[in-house]
Amino acid sequence: MRVFVTGAGGQVGRALLDACATRGFEAFGKGRAELDVTNARAVRDAIEQVRPDW
Repeated sequence: MRVFVTGAGGQVGRALLDACATRGFEAFGKGRAELDVTNARAVRDAIEQVRPDW
């Protein structure tokens, strides 16, 4: 299963990425410096690039 996490540079995001990896998921994340979540086009592009299940 492919998972995309926003806020991957923060405490919760890092923990979520680690938990996903431990469970065998393909986990991808972007932090604040890499992705402006207020920019809908950038978010859509990031999701389309990763093509996550969740």
